[in-house]
Amino acid sequence: MEDKDKLKEYFNSHRHEFDDLEPSEKMWANIESEIQNNQTDRSSFNWWKAAAVLFMVCTVGLVTFMFLRDNQAKPQITVSTYDIPEQMNGVSFDQVSTETYYFQLISERQKEIEQMDVPESISKAYDNELESLLNDYAKLKKDLEANPGNEMLIQALVNNLKLQIDLLNEQLLILENYKNYENENNENHKSS
Repeated sequence: MEDKDKLKEYFNSHRHEFDDLEPSEKMWANIESEIQNNQTDRSSFNWWKAAAVLFMVCTVGLVTFMFLRDNQAKPQITVSTYDIPEQMNGVSFDQVSTETYYFQLISERQKEIEQMDVPESISKAYDNELESLLNDYAKLKKDLEANPGNEMLIQALVNNLKLQIDLLNEQLLILENYKNYENENNENHKSS
């Protein structure tokens, strides 16, 4: 311990002798340039980090917006949309989910038909037939409420839904053929 005190005392008393050396101007210039380079690198690194975070936030926001907009634009097909009671005596979950599945298919086909932009006179006969099937479906549904669990009525409901889909598929096919025919006629008239 005494040796340390002596050494410390020696350094304190001769400090001015040790402090007489200073780095050269060239050395200070090198040190300053390295410090400036490090500061520039750090600020650009933080800039890229901030840009990456901003990009990720914008991407997540855009994807979320598009997902929510798609969900709002497409009406959700639910059992209640088609006046099917959510809880009915004797109707199992499978029957309700089967109806929901067919209603989704029917809704998709109807949207496809609406997007085709064809004259109303062509689709009117199909619309009348579909309305008749929907009326039959409503009657079958009331009968099922009166006779819960009746397999024949359940099968008749499913068959009615299948007929509606078949009718819409047939209508789509005819409308596509009509559109193709119109396009071919337009091309033939242009080339003539």
